[in-house]
Amino acid sequence: MLSRFAGAARQLDAALLVNPHDPDDMADGLDAALRMPLSQRRERWGSLWRAIAEASPLNWGRSFLAGLLRAALMADTPAVRSRLRIERSGDGITMIPGQPIGPILPGPRQVN
Repeated sequence: MLSRFAGAARQLDAALLVNPHDPDDMADGLDAALRMPLSQRRERWGSLWRAIAEASPLNWGRSFLAGLLRAALMADTPAVRSRLRIERSGDGITMIPGQPIGPILPGPRQVN
């Protein structure tokens, strides 16, 4: 069961989607889950697993940064490109080596 309001609901559409604010909907969802045949549970589980198999924090981060850089390039102003230190390169975008593009965060504190 998964809240229909969860951000993952679109990606995990094989889950039993319920309204967590509606007790009757929650009860119906639990009832459906408990009565579901094993073959259907396995099929849904396989579908859910395939939906997240390639998901990782690293892939999410790369995708998120790529989206930000695409949005910056769509602005296509020299000020934005120079601030972000990016340039077009063929079909993609490239970070220009040099100064950092954001604040430098302090490293972890050493505990004695």
